[in-house]
This record gives sequence, structure tokens and C-alpha cells, in this order.
Amino acid sequence: LPYHPVLLNLLLAYIRRFQVVNIFKDSIVKTFHRIFSEWLLSSGYASAGLLSMVAYISQDLNRPDSRNEIWLAVK
Repeated sequence: LPYHPVLLNLLLAYIRRFQVVNIFKDSIVKTFHRIFSEWLLSSGYASAGLLSMVAYISQDLNRPDSRNEIWLAVK
């Protein structure tokens, strides 16, 4: 494989999945805030500096039991 810094960073990182259960627009911002203000500070991990992803699991994002995931690369 040719050298590519993003690919190398991804290979050296772990992907941490956070489940988000609630109405999407209300919960996704709160969950991102908690990940960066609480979880990262106490987990011993650091952001790998890569883009995070949101996996849309539920089809109806306005349901109170909507299930989705945030994927964050950490090291």
C-alpha cells in the first residue's frame, strides 16, 4: 500500500462506538458533548484526530426509541 496519512492513522486507532437511543435531533448533540467533555477526559483515550461517523440504524429518527451510533476513532 502506498503511504497515506489518514489510512495510517486509522490503522493505528481504535473505533469506539457509542449508542444513542432517543429522538435523534435531541440526543445526538448531547451525546457528542458528553463524549468530548466527560468520557474522553476520564477514559484514558484521546481522539485520533479523524472524523467521527454517525450510523443511522433506525429509519424514523423522530421516535423516542430511535437507535443510532456515533463512531469515534480514539488512540
